[in-house]
Amino acid sequence: MNTIILSVILSIILILIFIMFGLGRKTQDVKLQETVNVSLPCKEMSLKAYKYEFKELVKKNYYVFVDVLTIDGNYTENQIIELAYIRVNRKTGRITETYTTFVRPYRLERLHSVHGKLESAPLAKDVATKLETAFADAVVIGYNMFATIGSIVAMGYIAGIPLDVRMFDVYEEMDRGHREPLSIDVQQTACSFGYQKHSDNRLLDNCYACEFLLRQLIHYHKNI
Repeated sequence: MNTIILSVILSIILILIFIMFGLGRKTQDVKLQETVNVSLPCKEMSLKAYKYEFKELVKKNYYVFVDVLTIDGNYTENQIIELAYIRVNRKTGRITETYTTFVRPYRLERLHSVHGKLESAPLAKDVATKLETAFADAVVIGYNMFATIGSIVAMGYIAGIPLDVRMFDVYEEMDRGHREPLSIDVQQTACSFGYQKHSDNRLLDNCYACEFLLRQLIHYHKNI
């Protein structure tokens, strides 16, 4: 009986310590605003990414514009099979890195033949490690990117590479101040502002288009 009572007391103490530790944690430079829900092949979980507002973009020295393609072309599986990004120096506006890659799926049997053979593509772990470096001191930027971020964070989680993501959605910011509803297609919106194609790789060109739209946003905010 004494052993049972002692076990209960120890359990209560551990729970109290855990609660106190959780309440004491503080985020210093960003505020947590979004929960990214992702469906993984084996289970479902919730992951978190930090969302930046426009005025917070100056907190980082780099922008990383990213886009992905998932199995079946949608995000139901959250399995990335192709990824592209460009890394831009915030102060100079110069592109410091351009990256495109295929990604070996977690479950090859789910891959449709239209995507070709990806057995020799880099593993998710290798790509996630590359992203970990690219995301350092950077804001990860996309257009209508909530599902994209979910897929990226899920890939890192499965690969054992927890990715530190500070995200900014150009579509969300533009749509907030736009009189007419914006297209959720980055190319259509960018072309309406005068964007011209930069790459034959669709994902990479989406990154260039998003970078173009961010420059339009910056110009807009400077003149209001």
